[in-house]
Amino acid sequence: MHNAPSVTYPVGRCAVHGAVLAGLSGLGLLALAWLAAGWPAARAVWLWGGGLVWLSWSALALLVWWRSPGGQLQWDARAAPAAAMPGARAGGWRWHGIGDVAPDLERVEWVLDAQKVLLLRLHPRAMRARWVWLEARRDPGRWDDLRRALTTHAGRG
Repeated sequence: MHNAPSVTYPVGRCAVHGAVLAGLSGLGLLALAWLAAGWPAARAVWLWGGGLVWLSWSALALLVWWRSPGGQLQWDARAAPAAAMPGARAGGWRWHGIGDVAPDLERVEWVLDAQKVLLLRLHPRAMRARWVWLEARRDPGRWDDLRRALTTHAGRG
């Protein structure tokens, strides 16, 4: 197989990620309401505790979604191979995020593929891994090029 073409793809907050978190929060609230309907008043402390846990989880989920990393994921087909191994193909991944100082990536893990939405785990050199969601709607013209690069040069998680 030939090397995938170079591509730069925008990354930001993902509507599907937000919808999944909102759905989980809604399910938690429904479970809490179901328990409240079936429990006697003597267990009100447990319901208040459950409500506090639900509220805390929902606030944390909103914060995680709101602070989703934004930037650009780039596959450079002409870059020197990341691994200095005989037979390694040319090319390298880069992350251009806001405030990041080390954009070169050791590897990109392909975690979830929903055709129009991808969940990736980026592994920058000398930094902690970062999870990013990519959506086809952000740049439909380059979506197939990105998927080609991922298929050829990303590890499956």
